[in-house]
Amino acid sequence: MSAVAVALPLFYSCDDDNDNDDVKDVPKEYTEAFQSKFPGVKVSEWERKMGYMVADFRRDGHEMEAWFGNGASWAMTVTDYDRNVSALPLAVTESFASSDYSMWTVDDVDFYERVADSFYVIEVEKRGERDTDLYYAVDGRLIKTSTDTDMEILPTTVL
Repeated sequence: MSAVAVALPLFYSCDDDNDNDDVKDVPKEYTEAFQSKFPGVKVSEWERKMGYMVADFRRDGHEMEAWFGNGASWAMTVTDYDRNVSALPLAVTESFASSDYSMWTVDDVDFYERVADSFYVIEVEKRGERDTDLYYAVDGRLIKTSTDTDMEILPTTVL
């Protein structure tokens, strides 16, 4: 019994919300802004992240996040394609296939739509190498390559 008492607090501290706060009472302006941008789509959860209100939802079989800033203005949508590179536009798929990273293992693929730009991030890994993020423009042009830092990409992140 004493072992359970000692171990129980460890489980409470293993929470994976990355300092995000789930929001139960979402201000109406945010729910209306979401429905305006994504008519008929149901939100599974609202969170506060880095000063934004973020709606988690599924559409077309993909997990997605819609980020809203002050005044409930839409700032960004993130679509998680899991590891499915073939779901990307042909230009991006071809550019990745001809890159030095094409033989690496794809760990994650995300699409970021922001007010000023849209881009894909393909996270790749290879034994003995550091995980790498490949940033592609919608037209397939490689924007940049960087070591994966697990940092959240925000609506204001400069590429």
